[in-house]
Amino acid sequence: MNAVKQFAPIVFLCAATVGLVAYNFQAAEAPPVPSEAATGGSAAETYTATAAGFGGDLTVEVVLDGGSIVSVSVVDHSETPDFFDLAVPTVPNRIIENQSTDVDTASGATATSNAIIEAVADAIAQAG
Repeated sequence: MNAVKQFAPIVFLCAATVGLVAYNFQAAEAPPVPSEAATGGSAAETYTATAAGFGGDLTVEVVLDGGSIVSVSVVDHSETPDFFDLAVPTVPNRIIENQSTDVDTASGATATSNAIIEAVADAIAQAG
């Protein structure tokens, strides 16, 4: 019985640590695309563009509404999951917050970050 009492706190701490790590590494959900009612009646438009990432092509969907960047979603990629997870959602969120592709890359995922930035810039250029 003493062995159980000695190991119970260790088991509890391990379980708590695993739970916290799993919680922090949940995949980020893309922000919802606003409806016409939510955007004041104007229709948001979606543009798709592709750029070369570290592991191959990376494709984004960019929702623009009246010249504003509403959302940036990576819809297809061949990046290594560890590097992809460093860049997303950090870089798309920076682009939306700054309303610009002139943002810092994610540390440790420069090539993936640059591919996102380049593809978003291309999508914005498509909008004119």
